[in-house]
This record gives sequence, structure tokens and C-alpha cells, in this order.
Amino acid sequence: EREFIINEPIAPSRLTQGIFEHCPDFREAVLQQEIISYLAPFIVSMPELFDHMLRIRLGSLIEAMKSDLFLQHNLSSRQVDSILR
Repeated sequence: EREFIINEPIAPSRLTQGIFEHCPDFREAVLQQEIISYLAPFIVSMPELFDHMLRIRLGSLIEAMKSDLFLQHNLSSRQVDSILR
């Protein structure tokens, strides 16, 4: 199973362990950690923004970011990878 589901507060060490166990690419695992670090204050201070979200799929979010860079900014796959990793 590639998903690591967090549905309650967990220790930072468990979060890191879970991400690296379920993410095939080290660079993408680090990016996922950065996204969580960015979103965490919003989840805590404005939970109503996330009321209707069942899950935040970070892998899908990263793929959407890649697609946007590729299509909207006319970048090659290699350029996209270097930006996101």
C-alpha cells in the first residue's frame, strides 16, 4: 500500500517514518514533508478550510504541480523534476 493515512495527531518521528516508508523517491518524500509543514498551520488555525476534505493526497497534489509546470510554463520533464526536487 502506497498511502500513508494520518487521521489523528502523530509524533513527528512517526510522520517522517511513514512518509519515507510509503514514498518511492527520496526527493519526493522531502517535498511531501515540506507540503505538510506548509499546510499544518492552516489545518490547526483554520480547520474549517478542510471541513469537506476527506483526504489530502500529497502525491496527487505533486502530480498536479508537475502538470501545471509542464503545460502552463512549457517546461521539459527534466526541468519540472529539477524544480520540484
